[in-house]
Amino acid sequence: MYENTGNGHQKMAHERMLNGQGRKVVRQRVGGGQGGGASESNDLFRGIRPEQAGAFDQEWENMADQMGFNYGHNRLGIGDNHSSSHQQNDYGRA
Repeated sequence: MYENTGNGHQKMAHERMLNGQGRKVVRQRVGGGQGGGASESNDLFRGIRPEQAGAFDQEWENMADQMGFNYGHNRLGIGDNHSSSHQQNDYGRA
């Protein structure tokens, strides 16, 4: 997580890849502090469309369980109350 205490900007990302497909969630808050601040969440996809995100996450969770990782479900914040935009292109492109 990145945090600038001078202006209250916070930014974090979480990425999953499996079989050449991936999903990255980037969250940021501007003017954080105790009261919060404006926040947004961006979903970026590689090799999948936004409507396939749930199936991809389930497949990723199943593989993680098979490999013995106990990550818990919904770690990417699916269904949270943040404003969100979706981008389908490779991660490096907007």
